[in-house]
Amino acid sequence: MAFTIEEIEKAIATTTRIQQILGNEEMRNHPNYSVIIDYLTGKSNSLNGLQSAYNIIQLVRIVDLLGNIDELSPKDKLVFDIIFHPLVYPYMRESLNNWIIKSIKEKETQEVLNAALLLYKSLGLNEDEIFIQLVFGFHFKNSNESLNNPITEGLINHYLLNYIKLANKLILPSNYIWSAFYFKLIELAKPEFLLHYIQEGICKDYNFPLLLFKVYQDGKYLNPILEILTNQQNPNIATLIMKFRLAISLYDTENGFFSDLVSQISKQYLDFYRIHTPKETWENVYYKQPKSLIPIGNLKMSAYSFFFLLTYKKEQAILTLSEWMDENVFMNTDILTIIPSFLKGEDLLPYFAYAIKTTAPVGGARYYQSVIELMKKSFTPKEYLPIIWSLINHKSKPLRELVAKVIAENDEESENKAIKLLDSKHSDIRQIAAIILSFSDSTKATEAIMNVLNKEVNDNARDILLQSVRDALPKEANSDFLTAMIEAAKKRSKLEKPIEPWLEESLLPAIYFQDGSLLNHETIRFLFYRATRAKGINSDIEAKFILNKIDKEKATPFALFLLKIFREKDTKPEHKYLMALATQLGGNEIVDKIRTTTNSWIEYNRHKMAEYGVEALALNGSDKALRWVEWYSRKYRNKKANVGAAALKALITAAEELGITTHELGDKIVPDFGFDGLFKSFEVDGEEFRAFIDSKFKIAFFDEDNKQLKSIPAKASTSLKDEFKTISKEIREIVKSQSPRLEYYLIIQGKWSFSQWQQFFLNNPVMFIYATKLVWGIYNSKEELQGTFICNDDTAFLNEDGEEIEVNQESNIVIV
Repeated sequence: MAFTIEEIEKAIATTTRIQQILGNEEMRNHPNYSVIIDYLTGKSNSLNGLQSAYNIIQLVRIVDLLGNIDELSPKDKLVFDIIFHPLVYPYMRESLNNWIIKSIKEKETQEVLNAALLLYKSLGLNEDEIFIQLVFGFHFKNSNESLNNPITEGLINHYLLNYIKLANKLILPSNYIWSAFYFKLIELAKPEFLLHYIQEGICKDYNFPLLLFKVYQDGKYLNPILEILTNQQNPNIATLIMKFRLAISLYDTENGFFSDLVSQISKQYLDFYRIHTPKETWENVYYKQPKSLIPIGNLKMSAYSFFFLLTYKKEQAILTLSEWMDENVFMNTDILTIIPSFLKGEDLLPYFAYAIKTTAPVGGARYYQSVIELMKKSFTPKEYLPIIWSLINHKSKPLRELVAKVIAENDEESENKAIKLLDSKHSDIRQIAAIILSFSDSTKATEAIMNVLNKEVNDNARDILLQSVRDALPKEANSDFLTAMIEAAKKRSKLEKPIEPWLEESLLPAIYFQDGSLLNHETIRFLFYRATRAKGINSDIEAKFILNKIDKEKATPFALFLLKIFREKDTKPEHKYLMALATQLGGNEIVDKIRTTTNSWIEYNRHKMAEYGVEALALNGSDKALRWVEWYSRKYRNKKANVGAAALKALITAAEELGITTHELGDKIVPDFGFDGLFKSFEVDGEEFRAFIDSKFKIAFFDEDNKQLKSIPAKASTSLKDEFKTISKEIREIVKSQSPRLEYYLIIQGKWSFSQWQQFFLNNPVMFIYATKLVWGIYNSKEELQGTFICNDDTAFLNEDGEEIEVNQESNIVIV
């Protein structure tokens, strides 16, 4: 006997979700649906073709087709064949169990119970597992319901009580779940198991209803529970966290009545932390603040533990703090936030000194910063500065740099002390002194730095000193200055050998100053030495003095040679100074080489090197180089976003160096492609032709009779044709960048002076097309609109009446 399709759909449409699924043609077309329907309706006697899929149950809710558990029919056998199929059962286990429990509840007879037990056994469950299924199938709807709920008479409850009475040990599910129903069963059948069940709840279940036991049977179980909470045998972090949470819940109910309890568990927790976790590993647990306490925020448990100990067992708390210090236990900033509420002055200061001197390496630079900020809140500079000064020779470089900044900002005598430290024998101390003095712009500090600048042999310290007096250095260097600068480096033993064995100066192409003189080997070596001191792809202050004097047109072979070496050395990041130096020396040829190399890095997913590539283009600073940087910022805005971000950052840096905005930089770098105004003239076979850019941003051509041609003359040279192809490509890229930029100018009502506007829009063949497509507003110096105009193809300005007008040279122009 089989099912009809109407029976199947009626049965499985009992839930809205299934109804929705069955109404979905896509789900009906799923292969599992037809296999199951065919089997249940008798069209097929095989389940071949079933697929393992989570939505096998969503397709057909076949459990609802089952009849009475104690009177199984041939139809039920068909359903069970599907349910017990190895691909189906993992997804049906819970639904089947619900059906068994439902069957027992609907008809609580011995026959039904026996049938259920038999079915459970056929599923491979042992007697204890069956017992657990029944307990949690029949437990109170609300597991935290009052413990006063009675256990009623009935076949199932009788079965469960008898099973507990005969058990030799407490039976628990694999994952502990608190059940007031199970508790009541144990209480009636075998009360000696109760404390074990309670203990499991305390240690494993966040839903354990501890507060119910305060009132249940006048607190009969409360004292045993308190003993469990304070038991210190075999603690682990999860158990301690659970106990701590429960202790706080009790503490909150009685306005501190359970202070001894929270103090004991706090001490347990801190001892466990001290012994098992000398460094911060699992200390990431945050806690809701106790309701009855002052608002102290969500802190780590160690901080809460010290809060309770300091509140109720202050001597014990101080002893614990001492133990932590003796054993070098990490003291997090949450703890340092708590203890100033209980300790002051000389009693408090040692803990901050310990935290920042001893345990800071665990927390890193952010930890240093936090501790110092907390110290500044709790103490006066006179109190905390001695600790800060004692850290100037700390092994951590980030801490030393932070210390220097704090000293410079808070110690009135920092400048005098730092000047004295410039004579220290220790380079780290001199470096700290340099950082401190870098925050000062006084004449005294500048003179002190200039006196030691060329004597400082530690490059890290010297670079800081050099940076701090860069404004005191000459804007341009004469030959005497260059000679003295190189000689000082020589005396500091910085020029004794080439910067790399493979950078022997005699093997490099010649390089010339602008006066035609040749750079000697010592000067080139100095140039390389200083190039390695620049951070990232940047220029060096002293190298720039030489670079500004070099003949860039003649330097191209030298720059290309550096890029060649860079590639031959596998373009390693540690050699990027070669690319930085090359880009500062070269022109368009270098820009092209760096661009193609950058594209190759992107192609081969060397993204960090690609970032260096766009930075090198920006460092070149030519309009062409910056146009490519802008292109990278757009091209890789989303895909390979790190490259796009590096390009955008490089543009911002370039704009800042020029003292303009990035949008003003965008104006500056639009090329004119060698056009003379709006046209580019060229010759083919002795005839004159002109190229121009039409209103669709396409290149068009005129002959000498002013007749427009369909294309460039066929007899034009290949190189000329290629040149215009390249220009066409670049125009397309310019339009992609300029259109959104002009939209931005419209939104913010950005202004050009009239002379800027003329230079940008009337003298550039691409931007002139925008000039003719937009309506422009004329504003006076008071930012009042004086009128509007459009620009004609012949560059004439027409007002709204079509009359030609002249624009005052003092006006500002805005897109309206």
